[in-house]
Amino acid sequence: MTRTYPVNVLDTHKDRLRTKFSMHEPLAYARVSLNPAASMIKQAGYCILDGKRYLYHPADDSMMREDVRDFLVKHCIQQEEGRQP
Repeated sequence: MTRTYPVNVLDTHKDRLRTKFSMHEPLAYARVSLNPAASMIKQAGYCILDGKRYLYHPADDSMMREDVRDFLVKHCIQQEEGRQP
């Protein structure tokens, strides 16, 4: 199963994310169920918007870009091990 993060984890790492990713593109979307295509997104577990893959996180009904998630996984693992990413 793919490891996902709730959208609120973005606030925790916002300074690091600003240096890595353009703030002109959305990193995540909240309240995905309000979108008419939500049932398809929930069933597939992801969607592709503007060429970026977004992974669905059911616990808080959000989607996060896959490259952002990968960056957070690497950053969090290194932080847990006490190394500086």
